[in-house]
Amino acid sequence: MAVIRSIIEDSTHQYDIDPGSGREGHLVYLVSSNKVALAQASAESTSDVIGAIKQDFGTYVLIDFSGDVLLAPQSGISFVSGEEVFLSLTEFGKVTNVPPSVTGVILNLGSAVRVVGPKVQVSLSIGTPVTL
Repeated sequence: MAVIRSIIEDSTHQYDIDPGSGREGHLVYLVSSNKVALAQASAESTSDVIGAIKQDFGTYVLIDFSGDVLLAPQSGISFVSGEEVFLSLTEFGKVTNVPPSVTGVILNLGSAVRVVGPKVQVSLSIGTPVTL
């Protein structure tokens, strides 16, 4: 059984994750005390976001819990500064500027501080999920 590998900084921790790559900026939730998975607003159980992947090492990741973080937008979504940022209903770990309106869970993550390439910088403020 794996354990939480280490505390890197006050706001960054290391967790195990299923193998993959290129997930920097994706949001995650806790699967167990030492493992995370990509979050999605389609269910309450997968929308309890704890932070964003800062670095992806394949089978483990560094997670930022607070502060200014870069988040990966949902396909076809672009942000402007000041827009509200929500957990995506359709793409695992990604964010959107359109909150779910019929089904799913609304999770407001804060407002866009600035756009950095394809990602949006957010002063991460994880709210309480609201189920529709």
